[in-house]
Order: sequence, then C-alpha cells, then structure tokens
Amino acid sequence: MAKAGLTATLSKETINGQAGQALSTMNAALDQIQQMAAFLAGQGSAGLVANFGFVTADADLLISAVNDADNLRKVYQGLVALTPAADQRAFIKQVIGTGVH
Repeated sequence: MAKAGLTATLSKETINGQAGQALSTMNAALDQIQQMAAFLAGQGSAGLVANFGFVTADADLLISAVNDADNLRKVYQGLVALTPAADQRAFIKQVIGTGVH
C-alpha cells in the first residue's frame, strides 16, 4: 500500500520512536503517580491543610484524583483487576481542567 497524505513522511523508525517515547512517558508518569499517592496517603487531607495551606475540598479532590490515577497504575502493573470497568477521569478532569477527553 502506497503512503500518501499525512503518512507520506512516516517511516518504521519514526513510528517506533514515537511509540517508544509515548510508552516511556506513560511509564514514567505512572511511577510519579505511585510516589505522589504514597506521599498523599501519608499526609491525608488534614496534613495537606495543616502543612501546606490547602482547603479541605481541594485536598480531598487532589487525593481522589491521584488515587484514581494510582488505580490505573495498579491495573497497568497487573496488581489488580478493574471489574467492572470504571472511568477513572472524573476527579482528574476536575484537577487539570477542561479539554481532557
């Protein structure tokens, strides 16, 4: 099949490089989420309020968003099965704002 349009400049190396970069970025992000989840678990909502000046609602939202992302990490690492399927983006969207699909 001939390459045309947007795929005309693609090569095996380009595809491998882009896929490798995306997968590496995802893996690193999930490692960071694991670290953040551990930190937030140690602080709790009260610790974020007392030690860092959060208001309780914002602390709760952040903890919920990171916990949802950490659930994805656990599924990714084969530590848990996510049954039934659940949309893990609800709290994350609230933290990072609009434009997340």
